[in-house]
Amino acid sequence: MTERKTTASLSDMESNDVDRDAAAAQLAALQADRAALADRLEHSGVWWPWDVGLGVWVFLLFGAQSLRGTWAAVVTVVLTVVGVWGARFAFRRTTGTWISGWRRGRTQRVVWSWVAFVLVVFVTASFAEHEVGLRGAMAVAGAVLGVALAAVNRWWVRVYAVELRSGV
Repeated sequence: MTERKTTASLSDMESNDVDRDAAAAQLAALQADRAALADRLEHSGVWWPWDVGLGVWVFLLFGAQSLRGTWAAVVTVVLTVVGVWGARFAFRRTTGTWISGWRRGRTQRVVWSWVAFVLVVFVTASFAEHEVGLRGAMAVAGAVLGVALAAVNRWWVRVYAVELRSGV
């Protein structure tokens, strides 16, 4: 009875070796694909329609608050939604992929850092604009947040590329 188990175990091990080799080849192919995706994201030239485009839309969205007109806010929100959709379309078309900013991993910390920064800038500028009467504070906040968003997007892509290459 012991010999049967040993024979069966050796037979199982031999079939596992074949599966192990196939699995190793598949894993190597997956890692190569992940590295290629990381390269494509980092070097695709998609930074200007995506990073700069989002920065411009954030600037317009916040800057419209300084105009103090309902029509300007509505038009700006509509233009921003269309602009972000267009930038997202350009990103997908160029890279062939779309990644949620809220995915788990180190990239989520980048997004939470951005959210904290936006809240601090928005609250400060809103107070200055509406309570202190410093007209144009929201436009300045929009410019600061637009430039910061372009930088944060580049940071996010680098962090994501590192995660792709490391297999996280």
